[in-house]
Amino acid sequence: MLRSWYNPGNNQQFLESIVVGNRGYFGSGNGGGVHIVDLTDPSQPSLLGIVNSANGNGYNSIHEMLIHSHNGSAYLIANSNFTSQKLIKIVNVSDPANPVHISDLAVTEVNWVHAMHIRGGRMYTSGWGTSQNRAKTEIYDISNLGKQMPVLLGTITDPSASITAGNNMHSTWTSEDGRYLYSAREVTASNGEHPGDLRVYDVLDPANPLLVNRISMADLGLNAVT
Repeated sequence: MLRSWYNPGNNQQFLESIVVGNRGYFGSGNGGGVHIVDLTDPSQPSLLGIVNSANGNGYNSIHEMLIHSHNGSAYLIANSNFTSQKLIKIVNVSDPANPVHISDLAVTEVNWVHAMHIRGGRMYTSGWGTSQNRAKTEIYDISNLGKQMPVLLGTITDPSASITAGNNMHSTWTSEDGRYLYSAREVTASNGEHPGDLRVYDVLDPANPLLVNRISMADLGLNAVT
């Protein structure tokens, strides 16, 4: 049974939602910023604050976001919903009514960052690439996020991949112990000449990531995706 809903406007399009404790974070893809909502009473959600270009120097439109808790503070890490903007915004949202901009991370990815993932003190970004440049998966040290910029530890590219046949990195995820990184590509034709795949890397040494496996749809007996 539906208990309640958070609806600040009929034209609002939320692409992302994260709940941490009794707070909900709802990221707009069409100019509304990130809404931070008190969910202590689910039947009466209450807006605590909004992160946007005017509040916290965040993005008005986000594609994906993370909430990272570190040393008693909460940080919003978000990318833009526009592929022309590749900076990653980092904002302290410990006080939702007064978000504080921490930094803009300028990644080495030549194009847009599609997604981010955090495990422990490391953040992994999934680059989109272009028809002339291979996408990058970047590994950052964020263990001292409130005091210093993320530090680039390593970069993953696949020199054997076709540049023009969908080298876009959709998302990544690490194993629970952080030893292995699983990277998925997004392609326009999953059953075409160059279908997407899942790549597994050993990232114990982030400066020297090692490709240990590549899993295709055919390996899993799949011939269609949705």
